[in-house]
Amino acid sequence: MEALNSILRPIFDATNALMGDWPVWLVCLIWAIPLSVFALWAFKKFSNQDAISATKDKIYACLFEIRLFNDDIRAILRAQWEILGHVLKYQALSLKPMIWILPPTLLMMVHLHAFYGFRALRPGEEALVIATLKAEVGNELRLELPSGLTAETPGVWAPEMHQMAWRIRADLPGDYLLRFRKGDQEATKTLRVGGRRGRLSPERPGRDFVAQLEWPSEEPFGRASFVQKINVSYPEAVVSFLGLEMQSQWAWMILFFVMTMVIALALKKPMGVEL
Repeated sequence: MEALNSILRPIFDATNALMGDWPVWLVCLIWAIPLSVFALWAFKKFSNQDAISATKDKIYACLFEIRLFNDDIRAILRAQWEILGHVLKYQALSLKPMIWILPPTLLMMVHLHAFYGFRALRPGEEALVIATLKAEVGNELRLELPSGLTAETPGVWAPEMHQMAWRIRADLPGDYLLRFRKGDQEATKTLRVGGRRGRLSPERPGRDFVAQLEWPSEEPFGRASFVQKINVSYPEAVVSFLGLEMQSQWAWMILFFVMTMVIALALKKPMGVEL
């Protein structure tokens, strides 16, 4: 997974650097257009379009039957049962193109999430830094902070979870490297304060595949590392759209999916796709 992330990171970094601090809704729109076109192409290429069209016609026929015979309970129940069967068939027909659509969509989403799901700390704000250690490692861990960051608390050890946590304060804007030392061993974690919108890394993961997929912004810790993962509690991003403000790490994602669906519905007829 790390090999793939190392290829995708500079691509998304360069693309989002061009967009700078554009409104999130505009960025979502720009990314939604190629994704919608690709999804429609894959749906047309890898699905049985005739079977999908016939299945949808049968669903419409059953709905018309319910409306026409609305005083016949047996006819309504039979039509509802048939609708269920046709819907299941429609879902089965959609599985093949989704095998092609979901992987690139997922990779796009996790990399974009690093830019639009969170925001950098501001000078004066505090954050929790949590290091999860391997089970056999004790609590002899030191956090070394560069100038511009201040430790508000000493490390607090939670033996049941093999975690040590610190509360730190951001003093000055900048990109920082946190250093965690145990004897002659060292582990590092990035942290950003202020500046333009950029890639953030709430977690530097271990070698777990799912964790690397979810948090692709930094190289994972090696198997020999005494650290399993390190987390930084970045604030959730605020997304503004049509006068509404949503503070959630998922806000941009909801906006992105809505735009993708709207664009796909608008383009399905010009591209000759049956959804």
